[in-house]
Amino acid sequence: MNFSGISLQQSPPYFVTIKFFITAPLFLLLCGILLIYGDLGGNASDFAIYNSFKSLAFMHSMTLGFMLFSMLGALQQMLPVLGGVNIKYATSFSHLAYFSAIFGSMSVIFGFNFSMTNLLFFGSLIMLFSAIFFASVVVFKLFRANFTTHTIKGMIIATIFLPLVVFCGVLLAHFYAFGEFFGGVWTLLADLNPFDFLQNLHVKSAIFGWIFLLIVAVSYQVLPMFYVAPDYHKNFRRFFVPLTAFIVVLSAFFDFFSLILQVLAIIYGIYNIRILKARKRKNSIDTTIRYWYFGAICLIFGAVAGILDYLLPLFADFSHSSDQNNTLNLHYMSLFLLVFGFGGSVVSGMLYKIVPFLTWFHLSATGNFSIPSIREIIKEKYMFAQFALYCVFIASFVLNLYLGFFWVSGVILSLGALLQLLNLILSIRVYLRFR
Repeated sequence: MNFSGISLQQSPPYFVTIKFFITAPLFLLLCGILLIYGDLGGNASDFAIYNSFKSLAFMHSMTLGFMLFSMLGALQQMLPVLGGVNIKYATSFSHLAYFSAIFGSMSVIFGFNFSMTNLLFFGSLIMLFSAIFFASVVVFKLFRANFTTHTIKGMIIATIFLPLVVFCGVLLAHFYAFGEFFGGVWTLLADLNPFDFLQNLHVKSAIFGWIFLLIVAVSYQVLPMFYVAPDYHKNFRRFFVPLTAFIVVLSAFFDFFSLILQVLAIIYGIYNIRILKARKRKNSIDTTIRYWYFGAICLIFGAVAGILDYLLPLFADFSHSSDQNNTLNLHYMSLFLLVFGFGGSVVSGMLYKIVPFLTWFHLSATGNFSIPSIREIIKEKYMFAQFALYCVFIASFVLNLYLGFFWVSGVILSLGALLQLLNLILSIRVYLRFR
């Protein structure tokens, strides 16, 4: 591993971040349960991610649950390590961010699942508090970092998108609960359809502004550090994140820029595969590398589906229901592959790198030389089994956009989530045993 440019001595206490990482698979399990019992319909036209509350519960279990908790934990871990700055009262800060996110996300998910719009709105307000509180502290600290890298700059930009995403969600939740947008605030933007505009900004900012950009920024540091891969080109590191952020904002107003976002995603996916193939230890392929490869492939296919979703209506004859279903399939396929295929895969791979590394690092700091190595903390065969289940889940869900057996995908995802949870618990047991 290459630890140049980081300060391991600044790492926060073990359980400050571990509680976020161990909570993430529970939300992945909830995703599976919602697929099994959600009655999501027989095909993509019924699986209406924008219009079905149960489908929205499923999607937000991933974004507000698995993805968010993994990323909150990772940011708290990387803030002192990469930036050399500490959060004052780190434990109290972590607890407040954690429990507000728990109550907020669960309220939103169950508000969607049981069509309880008041609970949905209440939960979105809690999430807004949590997002603003967390993002403001993190961004303030990152601006004061001892050394500024392109990873730090990218983390700042991505974190700024988090409260924007949640604020749009609050406005949408208010509309669901009360049928209006805070007393006609949109009269200043009379030419915009407020619901479509907010929905578009919410989705684009969440997927490309928050999730995608944070992964991109972190990959600048993580791939060379953990996998001895070459650095990204300096101009790519300098311009890619700011350019993508600018295009995300434009895409909310001009739909054409959504096409450019998909092209940028393809460029990053291809470049990522090239970076991984150029690493020095090419013969050493573990499960976490497979997750990065699989995530990049899903990103490319998801972006291609998004491009086709944009172009097909220009040529399709919507008098035929088959054309409408084809565009729906492409639309949901693109969203699913970008969030679950790309985001879920990369985050899962990083959990299997970060949690064993933190376990080993905190134990080694005690001077105990009898501890297992990083690769021994979670057995490779268990991680690979969970990876295989996740790949099967992704493939089965895409097929079920046409076949409609979403409960089968739910069973596969639930089994994989349980295995991932057990794998992470094994790492924590090692820490408790040797500390």
